[in-house]
Amino acid sequence: MFHHVTKARYLGEHRVRLRFADGAEGDIDLEPFIHGPVFQPLKDPAFFAGFEIDDTLVWPNGADFAPEFLRENIGPCACDEIANGSAALGPWKEPPPDDPPLPHEISRFYGIIVNMGVPGVKSSTLTIELEQDRATIDVESWAVEGRLPKYALEYLDEWRGDHLEDLRDNVARLERGEEALPIEPLD
Repeated sequence: MFHHVTKARYLGEHRVRLRFADGAEGDIDLEPFIHGPVFQPLKDPAFFAGFEIDDTLVWPNGADFAPEFLRENIGPCACDEIANGSAALGPWKEPPPDDPPLPHEISRFYGIIVNMGVPGVKSSTLTIELEQDRATIDVESWAVEGRLPKYALEYLDEWRGDHLEDLRDNVARLERGEEALPIEPLD
């Protein structure tokens, strides 16, 4: 399972509170893991605090930690430290906002939004959104243009296998000038 970071809050030094897409939340002290040339700048707490979120914590110099590593190594939230004021909480950081949702959604599952009938896009093309990732996929050839994680492509392939006839029906509807119908999500 892909465990991407959805929010992060700087707690001081090299500690961060993380929230993941699966709802898990906890704290991690990354100081013991900061070694090697790419991580050297992270030893400076001011530089460390400048992380951004792109499925995981990333820094301007290209350093990052695998989200699976972060998820496996979070500990409980340091609520006692926060209650007595010994932890300096920074604001929550979130990924940059997505583009506005497309108005032609036909299905949604596991965070994947499937659109069809988007103006300026062929009627036989799905427009896929997953957080900051976007791609188009041809219904028949299953040719993918854009960026999607491998797990999302696997889910979409399974969903297409279950609903290829529904997708073809929607292509025909769109070619007749009608709206695409919703399709059941992947179970």
